[in-house]
Amino acid sequence: MVKSQIVENQTLDNTAAMDSQDLGVIQYEVFYNRQKQIMEEGKEVLRCLSGSTIAREAGEVMQAFYLPTGEATSIATGILMHIMNVTRVIKYMKETAYELNGINVFEGDQFVNNDAYIGGMHVPDISLVAPIFYKGELVGYTASISHTTEVGGIDPGGMCPGATEAWHDGIILPAVKLVEKGQMRRDVLNMILRAVRAPAAMEVDLKARLAANERVQTRMTALIDDVGIEFFKKASRQLLRDAEKEARDRIQQLRPGIYCSRVYNDTVGIRGDRLATIEVKMEVTEAGELHVRVPVVSPQLPSYNNAYLPAVEASAFYVLLVQLLYDTRWNSAIANLVHIEVLPHSRLNADASQSVGYATVGISQVFTNALVECMSRAFYCSGKQADTVAMHNAVACGIWGGVDQYGRSCGNILSNLWPASGMGGRFGRDGIDSSVQYFNPWTYTADAEGEEALMPVLHWAVKHRANSGGFGRWRGGNGVQGIDVVHRSDTVVNYVIGTGGKIPVSQGLFGGYPAASVYADRFVNTDFFARLKQGNSVPVDFHEIRGVLKGDYIEGPPSISAMPVKAGDIVMYSSLGGAGQGDPLQREPAAIEKDLQDELVSVSVAEKMYKVSIDHNTLKVNLSKTKELREQERQKRKQQGEPCGIYLKTLVKKRRDGNISEEARAFLDETRGFCNEFAAEMATEEMASKQEWKPVGYGDNVSGEVAPLTMYVGLGKLNGGQMVTYCTECGFIYGGASHNFKYYSLAYERDPREIYPGPESGDRMSPDPDWCVLREFYCPGCGTQIEVEAVPPGTPILQNYVLAKA
Repeated sequence: MVKSQIVENQTLDNTAAMDSQDLGVIQYEVFYNRQKQIMEEGKEVLRCLSGSTIAREAGEVMQAFYLPTGEATSIATGILMHIMNVTRVIKYMKETAYELNGINVFEGDQFVNNDAYIGGMHVPDISLVAPIFYKGELVGYTASISHTTEVGGIDPGGMCPGATEAWHDGIILPAVKLVEKGQMRRDVLNMILRAVRAPAAMEVDLKARLAANERVQTRMTALIDDVGIEFFKKASRQLLRDAEKEARDRIQQLRPGIYCSRVYNDTVGIRGDRLATIEVKMEVTEAGELHVRVPVVSPQLPSYNNAYLPAVEASAFYVLLVQLLYDTRWNSAIANLVHIEVLPHSRLNADASQSVGYATVGISQVFTNALVECMSRAFYCSGKQADTVAMHNAVACGIWGGVDQYGRSCGNILSNLWPASGMGGRFGRDGIDSSVQYFNPWTYTADAEGEEALMPVLHWAVKHRANSGGFGRWRGGNGVQGIDVVHRSDTVVNYVIGTGGKIPVSQGLFGGYPAASVYADRFVNTDFFARLKQGNSVPVDFHEIRGVLKGDYIEGPPSISAMPVKAGDIVMYSSLGGAGQGDPLQREPAAIEKDLQDELVSVSVAEKMYKVSIDHNTLKVNLSKTKELREQERQKRKQQGEPCGIYLKTLVKKRRDGNISEEARAFLDETRGFCNEFAAEMATEEMASKQEWKPVGYGDNVSGEVAPLTMYVGLGKLNGGQMVTYCTECGFIYGGASHNFKYYSLAYERDPREIYPGPESGDRMSPDPDWCVLREFYCPGCGTQIEVEAVPPGTPILQNYVLAKA
């Protein structure tokens, strides 16, 4: 596997190490805050001057200061995913010797980069990197980054489902000098503008970045004038040391061991859907470092849903900032403690020739879901239960281009839905509805009116999508559904990017369920505007609008290809919900009543999933009847579940005999052939299927609790000193702590259509049973649901923990 630190920073010079006391505590803190505010000012200049709603309103902007060696000492962001990218760009400029090869780095220069293979996520993420000189000495760089939607790809809008190679993604600019000695290179600018469909928007965004960098250069020069160049250099290095120390201290609070998660993906692009997997193993060391390994991952494909390694690095970084380091100093030194290994030629470490249009919020975000689960499992067994959260989501959004209502060329990503995705269920709290993306912690979102002014779109409806969050003791947040209508233009191309239709992109945590599936449908040749002109109403719900309007209805997967459309044509899609945490039978009736009142769950789904008795008139829960229903369900679990040792034998035999769906067989064959680790897991499971996995049960007692492992599984010692896992609800003892506790549980494989509402509900929330089954694991003693896996049929059972001192 390819090994990489998130950034390959030079080791901090410990011989020159000092602390803030040596610099003067007050002066040092003032310096930090001034530098931080300068970056915030630059970020706001960029955001306010941008012509793209995704930058100006949805907040995809960043400003940072970097040392000459590439380390970022201070960052200001709206969206976090671009923090580490410029470090790679600066190192690329140094490694390719710009100063020696006729390119040179002069005072007043600015370099434009959107080559994601050098340092970035995908082509629309454009950075402008400017050196900062002080009295002739290069003291660092500032960089301004934002998303410009139209970049000349094979489809309008920059995230092209039609792409099958890198050159379909749009114009690629590998750290090209755009400004030299303060003068715009008009030949380079004209080349860029000629390559895109909306040159005015591109030019405005480039000049917004230019203005932001110039503001930062002016302010940083004034800061150095005030504090002196030597203090500036020492204090900037100290900021890196402080951040690294804070990060190491935080990591050392976690229990050493390996925490594992496996997630799945279905979106490819114009070539149709295809099963893919990502297995993350996160090792926490006693020295306070993290090793994030991806030994199992599907091979790269000629599709727009691959990622280069820099995108994976950046994605890991933003998860750590939000989930682990939320109250520390943020700069690139944090990444010195994080080491990433990803198989080459894979969906997460693709070759430079592969398209990566959907990398940012597609396959890379699915990777972050797995990392979020690894972190949460580490939190829980380290005594930090309040920090645990189930997996979140990935982005689904509409992208439009063509001729707008004023006759101008246009191209934009619609940013009113994707920020309104659901959060995973939190320990003690539900996930937040319609407002969470990890890379967007400040919840920037675009206004409908702003997008309607710039694009030929009418945002007809946006509403919560009931039942879309994963079920659990603490449910996942719901996503939203949107209906967009082409307005006042007959020359438009639009499409939707999305994933998580045939198999979820999330997994539930500690017995919770994944979020519901999503899709994108078209309704073309409609009488939408004719009905409005006649004074007739038009519904604001997916299934209702289909029953009222005339036209041609086209059902689609989450990602639908670019298609010419005209006024009155409609596209309908949803943002994703978050996964649930904990056994749904433990959900508080009061929380269910509130969800019913807020129309976040339907009565039928609440009754089925939470086993509650509801008065359909008052929407109140009958507590005594609910208690009976839940006890009946626990007993049913104990009856329908079979000992996992028996289930293992059946699972292995089905896989060996090919008695699974064609999609699952192809997936298993491909993954086993590409990933040695996956082949080893299958071989290990086959050996395990030949053993007897008889739990200890109630035949012994746990004399001392060592640590909580999950919400329902603890680590403890028997009287004889043997370390075991056991049920914290009833005391049932599973078996040896080094074994997979799931092997000692009861297992039940369920068709996902038994859980999620199907087409009969007016919505399509269930995964495809040929692509996905639900494995439920129960405590044999009390029937508590301890884990759920949403997996392709025949996939090996995952062991989530390998603790260092188990």
